[in-house]
Amino acid sequence: MVKWEYASRETSGLFSLLFLLGACTRDPHALAVRYVENGNKFFEREKYKEASLMYRRAVAANAGPLFGEAYYRLGLTAMKLSDVGSAYRAFVRAVELQKNNVDALTKTADIEILAATQGGKQGDSFLQSAKDRATQLLKMKDGSYDGYRMLGQIALLNKQPVEAVHNLELANKIKPDQAPLILAYFTALVQNNQFAEAEVAAKSLIAKQKDYGRTPVGITKEIPNETKP
Repeated sequence: MVKWEYASRETSGLFSLLFLLGACTRDPHALAVRYVENGNKFFEREKYKEASLMYRRAVAANAGPLFGEAYYRLGLTAMKLSDVGSAYRAFVRAVELQKNNVDALTKTADIEILAATQGGKQGDSFLQSAKDRATQLLKMKDGSYDGYRMLGQIALLNKQPVEAVHNLELANKIKPDQAPLILAYFTALVQNNQFAEAEVAAKSLIAKQKDYGRTPVGITKEIPNETKP
């Protein structure tokens, strides 16, 4: 009963806030700014459903360029709520409205790569779209690492190990020793029959992971026995 009363008070307070925001101004831009600001406050407090409602109101306010930020924040909130489909749709819209939003572009392409690994008729379409976005990232400030990383991942999925190795090496030079990247790099090296290099990458990753108390299990299983000490 206490929990229900508390939830009821929170819900009542949220709708009161929505009413007050709407009553304070009729200017779409100012109204959208307030919705986004309050959504950010809810997001920081990990109240993602409430944050989502605020961002949706910001989108509905029809505030021109601010649409992009509201959609971006809506996408981040959807990810927190494990709603990948809604996150993807929000990020796609954010990218359309915020041409220089590197994070939105990166998250959009990452979701497309994930979707491509699930199979289905749209797999090739998702991969091509992700490749186009990765290429776009290479032209943007702070986008090179993710651009090369994703081009490497896409090449792996397309069974193009030479291209995968090349792009993952470039990504590693920009931001060295990122565990997910090195795992992909290791896989690309094995697929390209570069077993000695793969073993070096595996040992390096294991050593660094031990520093954090985690050791990848079975990472060297794909290396032929004759290359192992």
